[in-house]
Amino acid sequence: MVEYLTVYVELLNEGVPCRRPVPACEVEPGVYILHKTYSYHPDDEEWEFLPGDKVSCEERISNDGKKILVAITLVEKRKREW
Repeated sequence: MVEYLTVYVELLNEGVPCRRPVPACEVEPGVYILHKTYSYHPDDEEWEFLPGDKVSCEERISNDGKKILVAITLVEKRKREW
């Protein structure tokens, strides 16, 4: 069974820093594959990393003090899910 976690992906060209929560599954320690979500609309938002990409993540503290996983670097551009 695949376990999905939430990884936060930076939104580009928004005017202020913001991130989108994206379902992802860990494929090796600290590396995740991003999955498509109902909120992904490429005409409305520009994501730093796209669904299907394999990314490395770091744990960060959100503005409300919670620990979150943030996509940091592209490990491999993978097949798109749409």
